Amino acid sequence: MVMFAIAHVLYIVSFGFRPLRLPVGAALFGVAAGMYAVLYPGLHGVYSVLVGVYVLLLWLMLWRGMARLQMFSNDLWTWTKLCACVGALLFIISDTLLGVNKFRIPIPYNRALIMTTYYAAQLGIALSVADLKDPTSGDVTTCGAPDVTASSKEVYCSNNEDMFELKDMSAHSFSNGLCCAKKME
Repeated sequence: MVMFAIAHVLYIVSFGFRPLRLPVGAALFGVAAGMYAVLYPGLHGVYSVLVGVYVLLLWLMLWRGMARLQMFSNDLWTWTKLCACVGALLFIISDTLLGVNKFRIPIPYNRALIMTTYYAAQLGIALSVADLKDPTSGDVTTCGAPDVTASSKEVYCSNNEDMFELKDMSAHSFSNGLCCAKKME
């Protein structure tokens, strides 16, 4: 539980605090309090406090994921922002199922439901950081060899100032953040 709590703190920081969107946070805090109230009768000892802190972190993470969606903006539904929101929501569903199953009532097919939503949540959160941007210009960078017919020996890729030659790989398969260019003679 401690490691998951640390992960949620890192997700919260990664999602950022702009825009703040306090009304969304307040509404989600109310839902979190309701979720804790549902779980509380089944909690004993140290779990009474630990689960409360964990529920708070979960819902903070959802708030920060949802706050990235700006309702009246041109970039309302960029896929990375949507992935963050959906991933955070699926994480809430996964952990809610886990908590209800552990502390309240058994849920049929709990393992399949919990793990399916958990892995889908991780995918969504991972995809939410897939904005490939050039840190020096702020522009979206298209990565890969400019000429897909170039052989791997004709293509160099740079990662910051380092240059290195691609070996034994097709030049057109690169879209991992390395900006490639055809070797100049």
